[in-house]
Amino acid sequence: MAEDPEMRREVGLVAGALTKYAGRQGWKDSEYWIYYWPNPDWNKVHFVFVSEHFDEQDPYKATSEVWAFLKQELNEAPDILRSLGLVVRSKKKVDEGGLYAIGPSYREFWTFYPVQAQET
Repeated sequence: MAEDPEMRREVGLVAGALTKYAGRQGWKDSEYWIYYWPNPDWNKVHFVFVSEHFDEQDPYKATSEVWAFLKQELNEAPDILRSLGLVVRSKKKVDEGGLYAIGPSYREFWTFYPVQAQET
């Protein structure tokens, strides 16, 4: 089923907030991944936020910290928070596969950065 424009907007806002979280942690772009699965039938968007920085962290503590950040960042959009499903995963667990693998219906969110002109 196709995503509607509102759902795409929500994906962009949440992914932007997760990217901001990673930036505040000092993570490089190559150290985290954002996957999402829009489910318009349930009016939900599910996210899996993966980082090697979660490898040695307690998964519940990591999830609580990310949720707290999202609540703060998206506090003016409570409807988005209500329609959001979030799983925080360590890169190590995702690499193990099995229950921790990223499902085939998830898409990876790509952030495009403008290319800056080089001075000559």
